[in-house]
Amino acid sequence: MISVKQMREIQARNPQYIDLCFLLDITSSMKTWMDSAKSVISKVLKEVASKNQEVKTIRYAFVGYADIDDKVPFVIHPFTDQVEVIEKAIADCPLMYGYDIAEDVAGGLQKVVDLDWNSFTRVLIHIADAPGHGSFMHSLANSDDNFLNAPEKPVIDLMEKLVTKKIDYFFMEIHNCTTKMTNYFKTKMDSFNAPNMEPKVSITLLK
Repeated sequence: MISVKQMREIQARNPQYIDLCFLLDITSSMKTWMDSAKSVISKVLKEVASKNQEVKTIRYAFVGYADIDDKVPFVIHPFTDQVEVIEKAIADCPLMYGYDIAEDVAGGLQKVVDLDWNSFTRVLIHIADAPGHGSFMHSLANSDDNFLNAPEKPVIDLMEKLVTKKIDYFFMEIHNCTTKMTNYFKTKMDSFNAPNMEPKVSITLLK
């Protein structure tokens, strides 16, 4: 889980205003991990609140994503300063089916970048046990990805937007099948950081 030290390092940029978004894979493969994921999120919410008494505004958002073919592919709760609203949204979030192993990570990230980010400090915490669609995202068998030929360009654009919007990306690794994806994300995000950009905006793994 994200450590107090990591949160403090991020918040040191400007502890007055924080936007914190949780991105969660809500497909059935996450059933085993969902209670743990929700527990981690609950602990992070409490930690952020308790360690940041001097913060003027903390806003919270939640994006749950399933798969392209799912009847309800996304569950979205925009930014609010009412932490209990997000806690309830996550606690009550249903699991969707998911027709293959790969999931619509790109779709979830698109919903994330489309949120109303406006605080100086911006943090995304992503919890998932499966990679996104496209052979560039994973080494799964072809039969495990119904959208194996998903285009790469939209994902590259998303990585650029994360950097442009200065959203610090934390990924909680549950299964090593996501390693290729997170390595890909890091390479792309790092490439969009200007040479003199400080602090750098990239992806950090949480285990």
